[in-house]
Amino acid sequence: MAHNILIVDDQKMQRIALATSLSENPDFHIVDSIGTAEMAINFAESKAIDLIIMDIVMTAGINGIEAAARIKRDHPQIKIILVTSMPEVSYIEKAKEAGAEGMWYKEYEVLPLQKVIEKVLSGEVVYPEATPVLTIGDASSTDFTARELDVLRKVVYGYTDQEIADALNMSRWTVRSHVKSLMQKTGFKNRVELAVNVRSSGLVIDE
Repeated sequence: MAHNILIVDDQKMQRIALATSLSENPDFHIVDSIGTAEMAINFAESKAIDLIIMDIVMTAGINGIEAAARIKRDHPQIKIILVTSMPEVSYIEKAKEAGAEGMWYKEYEVLPLQKVIEKVLSGEVVYPEATPVLTIGDASSTDFTARELDVLRKVVYGYTDQEIADALNMSRWTVRSHVKSLMQKTGFKNRVELAVNVRSSGLVIDE
């Protein structure tokens, strides 16, 4: 019997393309394709679904990770694969904490999505080994320490040094040291250039 699959993505053309592709597999039955994470939560309450394939980043309402956590809490039997084109460094850990059985990067993964779906439906948990490696100015995203990434996230959102210090429980001088290190590694000339380029890369997009 075919597995019932729900597709959740705020981009209509993405939903159509994915539904069309998966419909070619006789083992997959696309129950519906919808545009918000909130709709996915409501759908899970009223429909028989085996698997939800859900984008993480939504233009409106809660994101896919938040929705996944709520669905898994109330319907642990429903399997969830979270997908994204954004290489945000926190997503893998957050997706695991939400209870999703899989995660797939739209533009970076080597393993085809259909293969991930088959593995998850057979009972496996399938995650990327690591966040995709990006080039940020003169640096690789792997050149940054965990603490530098914490500071970088706040810089991207326009926090002052004192606000970063208060939020991360460190001194203002330590914050300045981290920012200086980030500037040296990336080669950007000022804080605004650093923030704009990091933001556009997708490395840190969630606070």
